[in-house]
Amino acid sequence: MRNRGVRERVWSRAEIELLSRHYGDRGGRWVARALARSVDSVTSFARRLGLQAPRAGRAHARPDVTRAGTAPPPGGPAADSA
Repeated sequence: MRNRGVRERVWSRAEIELLSRHYGDRGGRWVARALARSVDSVTSFARRLGLQAPRAGRAHARPDVTRAGTAPPPGGPAADSA
């Protein structure tokens, strides 16, 4: 049920594009901060669009970046297969 007196902000095309581009790898909290919206608003709208947030413990969505935010060390697993 909607709260009386609370007006919903319409999503702009730019907001939807940012949500679609970053929700899957950066998650709802990051997108919410970037758009100055609540996490609930972002996750609810993302669900309506069929988007999935990254799962806790899942390997980082960008294989070229580790959890610590650094590039993989030279001679790592990718270098072994070459």
